[in-house]
Amino acid sequence: MGDSEKVSITLDRELLAEARRYGGGNLSGWIGAAVHDRVLLERAREFLADEETELGPIPQELRDEVRRKWASR
Repeated sequence: MGDSEKVSITLDRELLAEARRYGGGNLSGWIGAAVHDRVLLERAREFLADEETELGPIPQELRDEVRRKWASR
């Protein structure tokens, strides 16, 4: 992913407790992976918005198919 930079964040205590639980002793790595996943999601949203601007709306049946496949993962 490149160079690392130490940052300070503030989280809700309950959310932090769950992140520590799921992080398996590597909270920084777990949060980094979560941020990475969110960045990929936002890039995909930007891509789809650009495609819709250029090509028109995505058909509802295709949206439904993608949602079903996504939910089954």
